[in-house]
Amino acid sequence: LYLQSGGTQGHVMDISEVGGHPFTTHCLIKVRGRKSGKTRIVPLIYGDIVYVLSNAGLFDAYDLATGAEIYRQRLEHGGSGFSASPVAADGRIYLSSEDGDIFVVRSGRTFELLSKNAMGEPLMTTPALAAGYISSHLAQWGVKPAGDNGTYLQVVKVLGVRTTSRAKVTVEVNG
Repeated sequence: LYLQSGGTQGHVMDISEVGGHPFTTHCLIKVRGRKSGKTRIVPLIYGDIVYVLSNAGLFDAYDLATGAEIYRQRLEHGGSGFSASPVAADGRIYLSSEDGDIFVVRSGRTFELLSKNAMGEPLMTTPALAAGYISSHLAQWGVKPAGDNGTYLQVVKVLGVRTTSRAKVTVEVNG
């Protein structure tokens, strides 16, 4: 289990069995000499890399085995910062800013910003990436794909979205 300390110390802690005593902690990554910015964002482990995002938009990558820094990159955002934890799928890392942008970064040992997508409203929570998860379970259960291009997914045209006074959302699809 890995967690990041709140505050400006930039420590990522590994809570595991150390010295034969379960649930003790040791510091996996200790950033000294520079502030990472206050954060309460959960780090992401994807492959052999630990990704750490600060509230201020500093995005760090560390080697999981050694704790050595791989890179540090500042994500240029509108000023509100980040509070959602990063998520990953298909070799991409998704970072939601409070300004309403989702940054897409290629996973790996070199920083590469693939896109910055404006959602049009503030984002305070971690996005859910469910399509691959659901598709893999449908395949395990023996359900045959009947969606677009032999997949379980189908593109639909959203004709409109409206809210009611009872906080319901109605989505009209394909007429």
